[in-house]
Parts: sequence; C-alpha cells; structure tokens
Amino acid sequence: MNLTVANVLRCSKEYSILLLYVIFSIQGVAFFRVGNAALKPYHLLVLVWVIHTASEVIGQKRRISLLGWPFYFYFATVVLLSVINYFYVGLNTMLANYIFVFFLFIVVSLAYGNFSYPEILSQLRGAAWVIGLLILLDVVLSYGGGWAGRIDLVFEVYGGGINLEASWVALAGCFFIGKRREFIAYLVIPIIINYVTLSRTGSIITAIVFLCWIWTNRKYVKKWHVTLFAGLSIIYLVYIYFGGVLGRPLFDRFLQIGSVGGGSGREILLHYASLVLWERPYVGWGAGNAILALRSQGFSGSEDNVHNYLLQNYLDFGVFGLFFWLLFFIYMIKKSANKPELRCYLICFGVAGLVQFRGAEPLFYLVVPALISAAERCGAMDQYVKNSKI
Repeated sequence: MNLTVANVLRCSKEYSILLLYVIFSIQGVAFFRVGNAALKPYHLLVLVWVIHTASEVIGQKRRISLLGWPFYFYFATVVLLSVINYFYVGLNTMLANYIFVFFLFIVVSLAYGNFSYPEILSQLRGAAWVIGLLILLDVVLSYGGGWAGRIDLVFEVYGGGINLEASWVALAGCFFIGKRREFIAYLVIPIIINYVTLSRTGSIITAIVFLCWIWTNRKYVKKWHVTLFAGLSIIYLVYIYFGGVLGRPLFDRFLQIGSVGGGSGREILLHYASLVLWERPYVGWGAGNAILALRSQGFSGSEDNVHNYLLQNYLDFGVFGLFFWLLFFIYMIKKSANKPELRCYLICFGVAGLVQFRGAEPLFYLVVPALISAAERCGAMDQYVKNSKI
C-alpha cells in the first residue's frame, strides 16, 4: 500500500478533522521552545502536509482557488511590517507562528473543500467530546481535598492557563448548535469546568453559545423547550450567584473586576498600552513585539501579550494590520451566512479576543477554513441542484 499523506487522509476521511482537532488542542506538548515559539507535534504534521500539497499542485499542475483573499493581505502586512521592524526593534519568534498559520490556512482550505459541512461538524463534535471529557477529568484529578480559590490543574491541555482551558471547551459548544439534545448534554461539561476554574471568560462564552442555540432552534420551541430554557437559566444563575456557599465564588469574581486578582492585570496592560498607542501607529512594533513596547514604559508583568486581540494587532502591525484583520473577520462573518455554528464560533472568538488570545491561534485557523470551505462546497452543490431543476 502506498502510504502517502493523501492516502492517509483519504482512508481516514471520516475521522481526519477529528484527529487534527485533538492533536491541535494538545498544545502543552513541545519538542523544544525558542522564545514565544515552540516546535510541537502538529507543526511537523502540517509541514509534511504542506510539502505533499505543494508537490501535488506542481506535479499535477493543478489550478488552486485560494479561500479568504483578505487573509492574504493581512498575512502580507504581518510579514512586511515585522521585517521593517527588524531594523528598529528586532525580530520576534512570534512571526514563525504567523507563517505557520498562513500555510495551515492554505492546506486546510484545499483539503476540506471536498468535504460536506455536516461531515466537518460531525467530526468536530466528536473531537469536542474527547477534549472536553479530558479537561473534565483533569479538573476532577485536580481536586486535593478542597478548592480554595482558583485551582492548579494537574496538566494543561491547551496551555496558557485555566482560562484558556475553559474558553476553548466553551467555544467548542458552537459545533452542537444544530443538535438540540446533544447540545444540552455537552453543555454540562463547560458549565462544570467554568464553575470549578472560576473562569469568567468561559462563563460568558458558554452563555453566548447557549443564546445562539436558543435563537437557532427558535422554530422548534415548544412548551417543554421554554421550561428547559427557564430551568437551565435559573440553574446557571444560581450556580454563579450562590457558588460561594460551596467554595466556588464565581459571581464574586465578576464583582472583583478591576480589583487585585479580579482583572487588574489586564487593566495594567491597558494602561501601559495607552502610553505607547501613538508611538508607531502605522508600522507597529512587529509580530510579538508589542509587549516590548510596554516594558519600555515600565511594565514588569510576566505576560507575553496584551490580552486583547484588536489591540495586539494594532500595536504589532499598526492601523494597516488592524484594518486587514477586521476586513478578514468581516469576510468570515459574511461567509458564515446560514451557517449558525460557524457564525457563533466567530462571534464567541471575537468576544473572547477582547480579553485573551495573543494572535496566530492554530486551532482557529484549523476550524474556520475547514468550515468555510465545506460551507462553500455545500453552497455550490445547492446552486448546481437548483440550476439542474430549471
């Protein structure tokens, strides 16, 4: 048997995106690290994938249709401004992450354009169950006779802290929006994880996903649905408000925003960011260098990003970088028309990006092009069927 990347993907069509999602989710494993960059298993996987795709395109002289034209303008801006800033600030290894997601975006767009939208969603739901249950197990194992304050997890799947663990699990709930009963079953996982980790961001994303589910399924609302919605809403509010009785004061965490340990770290970041806001408005500081600008003003925290996706793009790549990122995001929102799972995913990512994420998120650039490519295929098939009937 000719064991090539193409054959592996072809033979495992039913599970390929599921496996990729799981592999991309386990970001705490790395062969070695250099600055902000790390060589991880999925990097090697995508490298082989890129080499195979390039050889296939060149060898068969295939014409390729690249998805998401605003993304390529955004990437070109990222590279150009990072190179320019090399002569003034230096080159950050974060640029390697942007180059990686650039090639990831291309190969995913090409590979999953032959899949149907329901197929991709089905696999993503399977992957969400795997990762969600794994993190839930992690939460259980982290119990050490009592949870006083925020817990320390035994291991981190996504890496970067418990907020990211809770946020990505909640974000995966978007894949279940079209499944009325399975959605409720999965929702239990992020609710428990948010409750135990005291994650405000995870709780907000879970609430948005829940509202998207209600809106998407509004045509099927019956009396029992209303009862279920009211019951879950009450339970959700009770567990947030009275969580302090059980030692999990999540509601208090919302009230502490702005105080020590209650979001003050992000406010400090915003304060120092405001000091350098107009220093390099057109070219920025280059990929990953924004935090260096803050340190030049006296910031001494351990963070390597400003915990705000829009601000990060502006500080790293100036107004041009921010413009092309917003253009790309609007493009993706437009492509998500009539695809509630994809639209909800983009909305939740945008909201979460106001308080976290550093840029070039591999999981985002795996999920979004796969869903958009599959959605466009479904749209093309629908149009073909419609024209055939005329």
